[in-house]
Amino acid sequence: MKIIRTVTPEITIQEFADRHRLVMSTRRVKRKGGDNRYEYRASFQNCSIETYSGVLFIEGRGDTEEEAIAAYASVITLERVLNRGTGHCILVDILDGR
Repeated sequence: MKIIRTVTPEITIQEFADRHRLVMSTRRVKRKGGDNRYEYRASFQNCSIETYSGVLFIEGRGDTEEEAIAAYASVITLERVLNRGTGHCILVDILDGR
């Protein structure tokens, strides 16, 4: 039996965003609970994640902007991003979160 193995290269979320002309948006929000702590949230502007059950708005969350962006990258890897501004659906590569 002949087996052909293909390795899918990982790219950074920045490379992915640049390739598809997407803009990352981050924001700092106060955590619930009244302890005066904040968290960061990250997502692509005007984009949603398309799933079999519908279109979802998803954010990455973290204690820093970098952590929020990395969390977002791990959530959207191999999903479909719907750019609501252009109407294009983009299949996401394997993202390493850097």
